[in-house]
Amino acid sequence: MKRLVVCLNVLALTFFFTTAFAQEKPKKPAEYTSEADITKDAALKRDFDVQGEYLGKFGDWTIGLNLIAEGGGKFGLVVFVGGLPGDGWQQGDIRAFGKFAFNENGELEYRLEQLDDGGGRRTITADDTDALRGTATFTESATTVEPAKSSTADRQRPVYRIGGLRNSRLLGARSRGPVLSKQTDEKITKTDAKLTIVAAGNTYEFVKQYRESPTLGLKAPQGAVVLFADGQASEMFEKAELNKEAQTLWSEAWTKPFEKKPYSMHIEFLLSYMPTARGQARSNSGVYVDETYECQVLDSFGLEGENNECGGFYKVSAPKVNMCFPPLRWQTYDIDFVPATFDADGKKAASATISVKHNGKVIQNAIRPEKETGGRKKETPEARGLYLQGHGNRVQFGNIWFKYAD
Repeated sequence: MKRLVVCLNVLALTFFFTTAFAQEKPKKPAEYTSEADITKDAALKRDFDVQGEYLGKFGDWTIGLNLIAEGGGKFGLVVFVGGLPGDGWQQGDIRAFGKFAFNENGELEYRLEQLDDGGGRRTITADDTDALRGTATFTESATTVEPAKSSTADRQRPVYRIGGLRNSRLLGARSRGPVLSKQTDEKITKTDAKLTIVAAGNTYEFVKQYRESPTLGLKAPQGAVVLFADGQASEMFEKAELNKEAQTLWSEAWTKPFEKKPYSMHIEFLLSYMPTARGQARSNSGVYVDETYECQVLDSFGLEGENNECGGFYKVSAPKVNMCFPPLRWQTYDIDFVPATFDADGKKAASATISVKHNGKVIQNAIRPEKETGGRKKETPEARGLYLQGHGNRVQFGNIWFKYAD
């Protein structure tokens, strides 16, 4: 009988601790892969509308702002003196850091906390600026305009069907409305937005920017191998899960091997909106060139630009500038790759060479990884293809092609 009681007690305790730990398991942050999902929740939509890039003047200075949605009406704030990253501001230029938030009355307030003027981050003080704190008003206006036209024959104007909301790749601003076909000439509604900031008795206006990569929609040149276009994956893919509604390709996909020779590749990708996620949990994927060297794909909007963030090669090279756009804005990688070479015994004779443009800006210039970055395959003489990492998130890809060097 005593043994039976002991066994029952052990079982009861096991059940208790198992249940307790199961209940304590952290909930996976919500992931939104289209604006249509966001519009269902008024507070979520409000935060999504406010987050993004802004440009304005502070005295004689041009100032760029990044507002990074963190959930619950809270935002990270990065102030770039000179303009936006890659457009007036470069790595090493002056930055300030702080917070934006909606107060209990639904009003926006901000505060600056840190300054990096070239010597690393330090606490910002009134000696640095008289605009340490202030209030802000966010406003939007909508106008009906003609659809954007391609500025060059090398670009096309397909429309990714993202959850029933228009997301044209050649529009200069976000637009909403019924889904368009590729041939439509229907007029569209263009949304403009701005932040009006009041600080130390002065008023400053910052206009929201909807930057777009100059290579977005770039057509595959003659002689190129098209891997994904118009919602269809080519036979080169060994695994490819399609988002048929949006006509995109989900992450966790890979191709057959390419020929072992230099090539240029164009890839377009869309990061999910995950305001409550942080760090590597925030829309994580990766473009594995030659299935060996990972160019990170991550919602790094407003972050430092480290080697484990968007455009970085893990433990090899950080991007020259963090060119990551806000989530749910289409982005591009244009990659030039020269594979590693090996001697007759399979010993590496020369490292691979990789250059990357992120949204049209050079972020990696002829880097030469000494070995694989990890997470997929090791360096070998064998031919390899392309791997688009899953990493637990639903990143989307579109318009993928490559062309061997002449």
